[in-house]
Amino acid sequence: RIDGVELRDGATFVLEECDRKCQDDDDGTRRKVVCDRFLDSERTYLERLGSIFHTYVNPLRKWGLTGADHQVLFGSLERVVKQVQILVEKMEGLYSSWDPTRTEIGGLFNENFWSAYDAYGAENVKVMKLLKSKQDESTTFSAFLDVRRGAINPSLDSLMALPIERLNEYRRLLDDLADAMPPRHPDANNVSQAGGRVIQLIERRQEEMQYLENEAKLAQVQERFSQNLYLTSPLDVLDNEGRKKKNSNGGVRYAAMAGAGKHVRHLSCGVVHGLSANIAHGVVRSAWKGGAKSSVRLYVKEGPVKLTTGCTRQDRYLYLFSDVLLIAKQKSSSLHHLKAQVRLSDMWLADCVESVSEFPTSGDLSFVLGWPTTNAVATFSSPEEKDVWHCLFERFISKQRELVEPKLASVKIHNKAVLTSAALQLLTLKVAKTDTTATAVEKSLEELDCHEPSFGFRLWVISGKDDIAYPLIGHECVYAIKCYYNRQTMLRSFESEPDLKLLSKPTCQFVLKKAKKLASAGSPGSKIVIQAVSNGLMGALSGPK
Repeated sequence: RIDGVELRDGATFVLEECDRKCQDDDDGTRRKVVCDRFLDSERTYLERLGSIFHTYVNPLRKWGLTGADHQVLFGSLERVVKQVQILVEKMEGLYSSWDPTRTEIGGLFNENFWSAYDAYGAENVKVMKLLKSKQDESTTFSAFLDVRRGAINPSLDSLMALPIERLNEYRRLLDDLADAMPPRHPDANNVSQAGGRVIQLIERRQEEMQYLENEAKLAQVQERFSQNLYLTSPLDVLDNEGRKKKNSNGGVRYAAMAGAGKHVRHLSCGVVHGLSANIAHGVVRSAWKGGAKSSVRLYVKEGPVKLTTGCTRQDRYLYLFSDVLLIAKQKSSSLHHLKAQVRLSDMWLADCVESVSEFPTSGDLSFVLGWPTTNAVATFSSPEEKDVWHCLFERFISKQRELVEPKLASVKIHNKAVLTSAALQLLTLKVAKTDTTATAVEKSLEELDCHEPSFGFRLWVISGKDDIAYPLIGHECVYAIKCYYNRQTMLRSFESEPDLKLLSKPTCQFVLKKAKKLASAGSPGSKIVIQAVSNGLMGALSGPK
């Protein structure tokens, strides 16, 4: 056994790893296992590609899609399928006469094979835009796709993303094959070249792939919901559709976006099994749309969480995007029900978990997640998971708030705390995007020329619709609350039969009151605040059963 070679400068060049691989795979067992897994994976992939033709492509020839459109939509896919069929047939032929020392797999990945994928990547953005426009423009076309899909088949958008996803799978499988192969095997160079070719292909079309993978992830999320999430629509559309859903469910607060039971018609791609690290961590700065860069809604992260407020704790599932948060309840592993949808620009974070929850809660696992007029303690499975979520929320909330205009908001505050004859009854403050309710209290006391400590006062907010007063703890963003209620009033004005009495009310009112008792966690004063905040949250997170 070679342990190493002594070099002139005294360093040791260790050859143990190379020697171990030669010894471990002398009979080719490890390599054969990897090759078998590769072939099984390719057969499954080919079967899924075939389902596109059986379910969608062939019926669309008879449905009335023009020959030109059919060629644009499926021509590059047909070339990919042909190359995959050739690969599977050749793999099966080689495996039937397997020789561990001579059988070569890497050479099967020839230039025709990679060119088919290169062409598919080059055409795919145009393909998806055409497919989306067909679905948007023709309800008949969308209905036809819905009928073909039925209850169990994946959507056409999902299936069309398969070749894009497969490139990352080829990279992983070829890496596994290279790891299982002795360095002196005759196929080692071929496998290395194939691995380099797929990396080159991925890097060449990185922006397009990131865009397509992100679109695919949006579609994957949508497929878990019966409600139409409108994930490719602007935030204003999400807000408006959310109001329709809310109004149809007896005024449930922050109810989900509209369209329960309807199929989405304008998502571009489908299920992603292994989303790239760039998109998964939300660092994609642009997307590719027909050669032009433009901002899009980016999928960032998803995962389970326990949301607690007052004495109520609920299991929920979070979907974080670059501009919006979805809070869902898991009905099953594949079916989720939307409970809340919140703009990130409306949100805030804090560490005061004891002020929101009556449960003993570890700060190592939890932080406060809030939006108008809600505060909830979000508890995660580990400190590491909590830190990742906190970092992502902090980053994207900050980015979204920077985009909001104007930079200052005018806020009226009713003075119910300083009742001297000289004190103003109505204050008007200019608040910045970073001002908290505690900051607003301090500014109010300055305006009132009151020199009492600010911790003896509390700001409350009353919405224009339900006239319920919500106490604010001190960390909430006044600017976000004001902007949220302004948007709600504007959306109400666009309703077909707006409530004129409701529209005549102020969007929201802030009230400055004396804090009867500033309580620490668990004390009676704290429970009053916790219960009031709990009332605001339960409508948002519980909704209809």
